[in-house]
Amino acid sequence: MKFLYYYIRSMRLYYGFVTGAATLAGVFPAVYSRGNGWTWRVFPVIAVGFLAWGINQIINDYSDREEDRINAPHRPMVSGKLAPHPAWLLSCLLMFCFAVISCFLTVWTLLPIGLGFLFNLLYAHTKGIPLLGNVVYGVSLSMCTLYGYLGASGGVRDFRNITSILTLCGFLALSHFLMCLYSTLKDVEGDRAAGKKTLSVMIGNRKTQRIAGIFAALLLGLYFIPAFMIWGDPGYFIIAWGWCVILAAWNALMFASGEIHRSTKSNCQSCAAQQLLVLSLYSSAGLVVMLFSWLAVELLFRWYPDEKE
Repeated sequence: MKFLYYYIRSMRLYYGFVTGAATLAGVFPAVYSRGNGWTWRVFPVIAVGFLAWGINQIINDYSDREEDRINAPHRPMVSGKLAPHPAWLLSCLLMFCFAVISCFLTVWTLLPIGLGFLFNLLYAHTKGIPLLGNVVYGVSLSMCTLYGYLGASGGVRDFRNITSILTLCGFLALSHFLMCLYSTLKDVEGDRAAGKKTLSVMIGNRKTQRIAGIFAALLLGLYFIPAFMIWGDPGYFIIAWGWCVILAAWNALMFASGEIHRSTKSNCQSCAAQQLLVLSLYSSAGLVVMLFSWLAVELLFRWYPDEKE
């Protein structure tokens, strides 16, 4: 039971709302644009998307044990409370189970699963290269959006729709890129000791914070303009976008004030909200989901009072 407890704890479930939100960003176009409706296949797709982060997190923790001895020495896999090899094997088994379940939805879902897995492996080797690791990270998580679309729609029926969804994946990958860039700020000591040359290690946290803040402002502007060009009158999108601006500003303030632990939470909330912007273009339910996501992360994060975990 202890193994299971620390395994679930190591999944850091609050981050599940990032991959869950990215998956929903692919589900909504499939449900509303394709006219598929809320069929049974949507629910396993969302469940897999939500759990994807946590299971993948175990694999990342396994690879990052060296720098985590400095950055997060109280993490179960580092402190010895969670056996590394059994945890890694369980994650691989669960990933295989997700692939089997996804095959019943459509074999096309194996494409984003396979690409996501490969990009995640690539991230482990590019993390120490300034910005490149962030790009790989962003593309890896954007596969959740492609998975959500393919799983909810039942496959590829019109390749013109795939072009649109891949464009959406590219846009949303920028949010994941930004979240990863902010995350390097709290890991700078361990990354430097491990020889990882992240942007924060190369130019320092202050300059990286400024770059991240400018990028966040440009990104929100980039998200705002196409909404008017495509939809003309986005309606609920304006409210959702305003909420994203507030969260992005608060996130930048948290990092600037040195609130590293609280900034981890705000970083997660901001990224999830940006992924969920897409939902507000289709339905007012998007606003409800955004609020629920923010509140759920707020509550789940209380399970992790130790900033070294």
